[in-house]
Formats: sequence, C-alpha cells, structure tokens
Amino acid sequence: MNIPVILLFNDTFTVPAGVCITSLLENASSDTFYTIYVLHSAKRLNKDSIERIRKLESVYSNCKIIFLDVEDQFTDSYKSGHLSIDSYYRLLIPSLFKEYDRVIYADVDIIFLTDLKDVFTTDLNGKALGAVVNLMKPRVIKGYPVFSADQYFNAGFLLMDLNEIRKITDYSELTEKLSREDFEFIDQDILNIIFRGNVKYLDKEYNFSRSLLKTASLRNIDIFRSPSVIHFVGRKPWDGYLSIHSDQWWYYYSRSIYYNPEYFMKYLDGYKQQEEMMLQYKVTKKLGMNSLFRLLRKIKRKIFVIRMKNHSHLL
Repeated sequence: MNIPVILLFNDTFTVPAGVCITSLLENASSDTFYTIYVLHSAKRLNKDSIERIRKLESVYSNCKIIFLDVEDQFTDSYKSGHLSIDSYYRLLIPSLFKEYDRVIYADVDIIFLTDLKDVFTTDLNGKALGAVVNLMKPRVIKGYPVFSADQYFNAGFLLMDLNEIRKITDYSELTEKLSREDFEFIDQDILNIIFRGNVKYLDKEYNFSRSLLKTASLRNIDIFRSPSVIHFVGRKPWDGYLSIHSDQWWYYYSRSIYYNPEYFMKYLDGYKQQEEMMLQYKVTKKLGMNSLFRLLRKIKRKIFVIRMKNHSHLL
C-alpha cells in the first residue's frame, strides 16, 4: 500500500524532521510504501538540508521523498494576514494534491511507533478529517461558538479526506478570510472553525501528548504504555527537556543519519540527573521538605537545558 504523508519544515527543524521520518520508516510494514512530501520554501530550507534528508531514500527502500517548493503559492492576500508561511502551507494541501483521495499530514515534532496502514484506511463516515481531540478545557475563539473539550482537535496529525474537503465549495475563500484574523493557535483554530462538525475523532493513541496525562486512568492505561504516534507539544526533547516518552525520540535519533555520540551522551547524563532528582524527591517528601525539592529541581532542570543548548551545534 502506498501512503502519502505530508510534512512541512524549515532549516531549524531539519534534525527533528529526519528523526520523525526515521521512526516512520523503521516501523513500516513490509507491504507499506511511504511517499513523503515536504512542503517548503527554498528561502527557508537550504540545499544541504534537502540533500541530507534525501539520503534516507538510500537507507530505506520503502519510501520516496519529494520536496515541493510552494513559496509562489503564498499569495499577497495571505501575506496581509496573520498566518506564517508554514501555517499557510498546511491549508494548501487540498489544492496541491489533487491526485490523491486522502493523505496524512503530520508535524515533525512527532515520533511514529507503528505502521500507519490501519489509521490511513479508517472509515471516516463521510467526514472530511480524522483527528484527535486536544483534551483541553472548552476552547473559546472570539466571534465563534464555543468548542467543547471533546470537539476541539489538535492539528498536528490529520487524516485528510481530500474528496470531502473539495466538496467545501468556499474552502479557499474561508481560509483566506480567516487568515486575516488574529487567532491564538493560528491555523489550528482556522482548521477547527472550517471543519467543525466534519471530523471523525480518532483514537487518542494517534496523537499522544502530555495533555493526555490529565485523563490518565486504569481504563486508558494502554495508551500511555504503547501509543502509536507521540507528539511532543510544547517543550522538545532535543532542546533538553525530559518528559514522558522523550526516550523514544532519543532512540530514533540514535538510529538516524543525524546521530552524534557526543550530543547523545549529554542526553544520557541528563537522564541520570532526572533519576537522582526522583530519589531526592522521595527523601525530601519524607522529611516534609517538598518546597525545597521543587526549588532544587527547577534549578537543575534549567542547568541541564542550558547545557543541552550549548551543545545544540552537534545536532
């Protein structure tokens, strides 16, 4: 099965993108072939970055990586709005990929732990999008009806039924109009407004993020143990932050063409510090000194993040 996957990134995210693609291809089934499209601007993604990503084609036989420079699609009407170029590119997908009935879009701060065939063939019941709810409190967007907590979706992983989206006759006009408004979450808010009531909600395992911790229970413990798609929303592992499943990002980093032993060892040192902090927590809790522990933890985390950033040139 050929599965088209759409990514977008610039030079700043080349390494995370390479790790993201590595995880996708490492977990592909023997009968799955990924056609990976990278939407970009030649002004923001240099030739060296492109050639390095292309090397993945020689490592994995189950993929083709195509770079599409869509800078000229960024029209003056959108430039007058609040959208960044990258945010705008995601809205272009239905018009750019007319040869496909459906595609998967993914942010590159994602790690894949499974083949995507099952989610790609999901019956969307006539809906235009498959997405995972954001699990935040009700979302209030000024001038629009309130989104309940189980309506507003995270746009970092999307199964897009392009045929259904093309039925939205005023899609281009809507995106152009909404791009001029000042939204907090920009294109994510725009997509939620456009596709309100036109979304099939996917299992949370396909966009696992820290926000899911708020809903943890014995009933959904399997999602925490074995998510299919891990989304590092907010703080990123490669910036030195240790959070749930950050070890998975580092695992695929170690298997990628970007692997640098010196930088990887800095991560391992930080992991050991985290273990030491947990031991300190247990001791200070017994002594009734929780506030002192929190202060020490905050200081140590800042020191670790500074160290990781000082070595970011090794990425």
